[in-house]
Amino acid sequence: MLTNAFILRIDRAGTATAVGTRPLTQGAVIAVRCFVGSISGRQRYTLGATLQDADRMAIVRLMDLAAAGQAKPQLGDRLTVLLDGDGVVSDQSDVITVGEQILPGGGGNSHYEIFMRRLPLAV
Repeated sequence: MLTNAFILRIDRAGTATAVGTRPLTQGAVIAVRCFVGSISGRQRYTLGATLQDADRMAIVRLMDLAAAGQAKPQLGDRLTVLLDGDGVVSDQSDVITVGEQILPGGGGNSHYEIFMRRLPLAV
């Protein structure tokens, strides 16, 4: 798989509070290779309103996340990403939805497509 970035951390969204916010629990530092890119027209057509707020996606192999001790990202989780060639953390993105891709012939799950909304970095 072609990769162009590292996932450095997955902060997990907690349960909703009385006012409806979901506090984040800071995740462990990891270094999982992934591909970060634009959402295709086909994906927008297929997933429709689900992707309304998403502006990018990451593709990560299931086995690479598992090897780093990480479970599938969920709605509201936050990914910290370092794009290749950048010397510092490139961005943080909130997870909108996650799709699982299945290997042909019933071979099980291959990778996750993580659809995200990019956030401005805090300085």
